Amino acid sequence: MKHVVTILLLTTALSMAADKKSVTIQTPSGEITFTEGAIPNQKEFHDKVTELTPEERVAIERDSQRVRAYIAAFVSTDRRTGDVLEDLDMAFSAWLKSGKRDAFTSNDVIRIVGCALGSHAIQHLGVALVAEQPLTRSYPFTSVQYRIDDEETDFIVALYRTLEYTMKTTKK
Repeated sequence: MKHVVTILLLTTALSMAADKKSVTIQTPSGEITFTEGAIPNQKEFHDKVTELTPEERVAIERDSQRVRAYIAAFVSTDRRTGDVLEDLDMAFSAWLKSGKRDAFTSNDVIRIVGCALGSHAIQHLGVALVAEQPLTRSYPFTSVQYRIDDEETDFIVALYRTLEYTMKTTKK
């Protein structure tokens, strides 16, 4: 499977086109191509990281528990791979094409898929949103919102693999 992703991580930024390069990596999920660039002036890249509130933690837990139901609603048992990210890619594609937004609204999907992607990144990479060493940024909820707006599919595994690659190759 080949994925092409434009992603904003530590190494990507809104900068001049000359500063960007296309990177293709081989992953267990297939070939992934993404755009990479340097942050022009990292001192101007101001982050404010805060602890989640108890209410936000409850909401994330609630949405994380809906992942199985979301996948089951759109991917038959015989088509599931057992890899939550691959199954989410299939479910997202089926949901987007179905036009069925009654049981799962766009906001539901952003929360469910964003939580699943973030949780997977925490479990396997030790990062969901921010890592200091190596300095890395990921935006799972925003990434899902953009794909809904653009009606783009087959991105969940690619986002994770790109984050994984960035975590492994960025200087500590």
